[in-house]
Amino acid sequence: MKQRIYWIDVVKFVAVVFVILAHVVWVTEQSNHDGCGLPANLMTINRIIASLGVPLFMMVSGTLLMKKGFETKADIMAFYRHGLFPLVVTAEIWIVVYCLIALRPFTFKELILNMVLVHKPEVHLWYVRVIVIYYLLIPFLNRLRINSKWLFVVLLALVATFTFAYNAWLIYDGNLCPTTPNRSYFCYLIYMATGFVLARQKLSPKRLCAAVILLLFGGAVLFLTLSRTDYFLWYDNPLLAVMAISLFYIIRFVSSCKMEKYVVSEISKMSYGIYLSHFLLIYVVGMIVKACSLNGISFYLALLAVLMFDFILIWGVKKYAPKVCKVVFRY
Repeated sequence: MKQRIYWIDVVKFVAVVFVILAHVVWVTEQSNHDGCGLPANLMTINRIIASLGVPLFMMVSGTLLMKKGFETKADIMAFYRHGLFPLVVTAEIWIVVYCLIALRPFTFKELILNMVLVHKPEVHLWYVRVIVIYYLLIPFLNRLRINSKWLFVVLLALVATFTFAYNAWLIYDGNLCPTTPNRSYFCYLIYMATGFVLARQKLSPKRLCAAVILLLFGGAVLFLTLSRTDYFLWYDNPLLAVMAISLFYIIRFVSSCKMEKYVVSEISKMSYGIYLSHFLLIYVVGMIVKACSLNGISFYLALLAVLMFDFILIWGVKKYAPKVCKVVFRY
C-alpha cells in the first residue's frame, strides 16, 4: 500500500470543499433568491474562494505526476493502464448516470457524444476532459522537462502568455468573458508545473510570509476588480493563479507540522469520487433553493450537507461493497 503524504491530503481536502462551494454558489445563482439572502459582496468572496479548488487539484496532480520518469514505452503504457484507465472507467459510469438524469430528450446518439467527451451532461464534467488530456500528455511533457529543460521553460512561458497574460489584457480592455474553454485548457499545465516545483521547495518562514502577502494581495485586487465589473471568473485569471499558488504553499507549510487526521485523509482519498458524484446532491440543493426562501446561514449549511452526505454515502458503499466503491468512486 502506498504511503500517503499528509499535506497533499490536506490540499485535496480543501480543494474538494471549494469545488462543492463553487457548485452551491452556481445552483444558488441559478435560483431566483438573489444569493440566498447573502450580500453581493459576500457572494463575490464565495466565488473567489470556490474558484481555488480546481487549481489546487491540478497542482496536486503536477506534484504526483511530474516526478515520474517514463523512461520506456512500457512505463508509459503501464501509466495509462493503471493510472488513466481506472479514472476513465469511473468517469464514464458517472457520465451515464448524469445522462439518464439530465438529458431531455434522452437519445443514444447524445449519450455516445457525452461518453466520448464531445458533449457533457453536467457542467462539472468538463474536468474529465482535462484529466484525460493531461494524463495522455504527461509522459511526453515529463520527457521534455527532463531532456530539454529550457525548451520546457519556453513552453511554459508561451502558455502563461497565451492564457494568464492574455486574460489580464482582456479584463483590462473591459471584456466580460475574458476566457474560452479551448484557451483555458492550456493554463492547467502552469498549475501542474508550479505544484511540482513548490512541492520540491524547502519550507521557509520567509516564503510563508511572502505566500500569505501574495494571497491577501491577489484576493483583495481580484475582489475589487470583480466588484467593479462582474466579469466571468475562470482558472486562467492571473490573480486567481497567484492566490491558488500561494494557498498551495501555505497549506503545505502548515500541514507539514500537524499530525494526521482521519477525516481529512479519508475525504482526500474520496476526492475524485466526491467530485463526480456530489452533483446529485447539488440537484437536491437546487430544488430546495427554488422552493424556499433561504437565508445566508442556509447557504453554508447546504455546503456542509453536500460534503457530509457524500462522505457518508461513499464511506457506506466502501463498508458494504468495497469492490463496487473502488470502481464507482475510486475509493
